[in-house]
Order: sequence, then C-alpha cells, then structure tokens
Amino acid sequence: MADARTQAKDSTAAAGAKLQAIKPRNKQVEFRADQMMLAEEKRTQRVLYAPADMTVEQLTDDPARWAIFTSGPYRLNRFDRIEVIGGNEVAGRWWAEVLVTSTVIGAAQMHLLQAIKLPEPLEDTSDRLPAGYRFDEDPVKGLCIIRIRDGTEMGNQRDHGWRRREDAIRFLLDHASVRQGG
Repeated sequence: MADARTQAKDSTAAAGAKLQAIKPRNKQVEFRADQMMLAEEKRTQRVLYAPADMTVEQLTDDPARWAIFTSGPYRLNRFDRIEVIGGNEVAGRWWAEVLVTSTVIGAAQMHLLQAIKLPEPLEDTSDRLPAGYRFDEDPVKGLCIIRIRDGTEMGNQRDHGWRRREDAIRFLLDHASVRQGG
C-alpha cells in the first residue's frame, strides 16, 4: 500500500514537471514612462445633439452617417469619444457614448460603449405659488403675494426683502396659515 502511495506521488510530481516544461514562462512586460499621457493630448471628447428621430442603433449602423465629421474643423480621429444626446418626447430621450474606432474621408466606424434611456425631466415648479395664491405687483411694495379667496396680502417685497420670486414662494410655504391649510 505504501508503494502505491509513493508511486502515485511520483507520477503526480512527474506530471507537474511536464506541465511546467510545456507552459511558457510569462515574459516580464513593463510600461515606459513615455507611454502615459493626458487623454486630451491623444483624443477629443465631444458632445453631439442627435436629430430628434434618431435611435441609438443608428449611431453604429452606417459609417457614412458620420461623413460630415471626417474632415474640417470637427474631424474625428481614432479613439475620440462622443457623448450623444437624442430622442424626443414621443420616443423617449436617451444618452449614449460612442468610440471612434476608425475614420477615412467620408466614413467613420463607431463602437457603442454605453447607452441609457433618460427618465422624464422634472417639472420646474420653482416659480409657482401654491393653489389659491397669486403674485401682484405694487409700485410701492413691489412683489406681493395675495390669497385669492379673500384678497389678503400675505407678504410683500418691501417688508420682507425678497430678491426673487423663489424667495417669496419660500416665504409663503413657511407661513403658518399655509402650513395649516388656511
């Protein structure tokens, strides 16, 4: 039994030695300092607003689509990156990043790096008063906030020092009668 174990160990060691002899040694490859540079020195990062009806798939389907950018001041070069913003309200908005893999006069090959569908933009309500209030301009007091139901002036620019409508809205939202629903 001991001989079988010794024999098994010897055959395993011999197989390992054969693998070492077959397996090529990794040659030590080192970087040189002159191989590192700023990306801006070698490539350009650009932004392109695509036509509203263009799809992400169309960015890479036809190299001739990019012909306008293969000469002149907007000439694309290999490894340039382009952020593309496209879409519309109906089809949805999207953002994509493409890499220029090759260019010749009249065509540029693109590779899609990433693409995302953008969420609907937030509605800007910064200049809106809550329901039941309105702005009024007074020649002496400046901007005033009026409660529509009874015509009560809730505050004015002269007394409260508002510089912008947003300041007036913030004042109103902090007012006790608005917080309590009155």
